[in-house]
Amino acid sequence: MLITQALGKHWLDHEKFAHCIMVWAIVISGCAQENNVNQQRVQEIEIAKRVSKEAFKDALTNMDQVQLVDVRTPNEFKNGKIENAINIDFNGTNFKEEISQLDKSKPTLIYCQGGGRSAMAMQVMVHLGFIHVLELNGGFSNW
Repeated sequence: MLITQALGKHWLDHEKFAHCIMVWAIVISGCAQENNVNQQRVQEIEIAKRVSKEAFKDALTNMDQVQLVDVRTPNEFKNGKIENAINIDFNGTNFKEEISQLDKSKPTLIYCQGGGRSAMAMQVMVHLGFIHVLELNGGFSNW
């Protein structure tokens, strides 16, 4: 207070102005940090959708490190599958544990026979933290 009185009212105006600038900078900085966090969250938001046979084939061909999962029963899997698919039975007792062993950050393409089980599997996978899941519309019957 003595310093302010010695320097006069002019100093007080500068001090208030500097204080306002500091508060403004902190607010802007906080908003910028929040915006960066929100942008990061947007990038991490999962892509989980049903796609056409053409889009599914395109993803298989052009995406790096794709995990291809057939969620049908082992008997269905034995009777025909998409090349390089692994079988994790959606109706099996260990589906969540087995699917959780996959890399959640890699694109995962899933299918069943007609689309019902794979749609449910996709929801489970999103809940488990998978970031990019594509489900074949119409399932293996459409392949």
